[in-house]
Amino acid sequence: MGLHRYDDAVSAYNNGLEIDPNNEALKSGLAAASGTHFTSPFGVVFSGSEMWARLESDPTTRAFLQQGDFKNKMLDVQENPSTLNRHLKDPRIVQDLGLLLNVKLRRPNSAEDADIPDAEMTEEEPEPEDMEVPEEEREARERKKEAHKEKEKGSAAYKKDFEAAIQHYAKAIELDDKDISFLTNRAVVQNFKIF
Repeated sequence: MGLHRYDDAVSAYNNGLEIDPNNEALKSGLAAASGTHFTSPFGVVFSGSEMWARLESDPTTRAFLQQGDFKNKMLDVQENPSTLNRHLKDPRIVQDLGLLLNVKLRRPNSAEDADIPDAEMTEEEPEPEDMEVPEEEREARERKKEAHKEKEKGSAAYKKDFEAAIQHYAKAIELDDKDISFLTNRAVVQNFKIF
């Protein structure tokens, strides 16, 4: 299991249990291998003591480690990385994810970060045409639309070409750095590219 080849370990334990179904060591090993199998592409990021060392080395995240609820959430994610989505509404978790993935995210205390967007894009209601929208806001909306187009291109390229998908997600992040789904999609593709 040290090689993170959990499927192979599960198969080996199952083969052993076919020969000796009462072997407690094999049962225990099977349970450990099955429970350790990461269902989240971020599993490797949260594994081992390196995560804690990296969080301790950053001044912002070091302060989070003193907060019991935060530490419990990180322990939960470390035990079962598939629970990450449940905790992404907490800006401290997003900040840590950025640190662990080596990407720059905004500070969690800024007014912009009060509401972290959901991973899925929500349809915005169209603005009434008779209202005058400031140029800056109109440009921001246009960048957001372009970012979502890049995300769609990245999602289409994901199955065929990891590099192209990564480039499209990176462009989406460049256009709209407030939508975490661009960051998480890029991280997923980068993680699959590694394996």
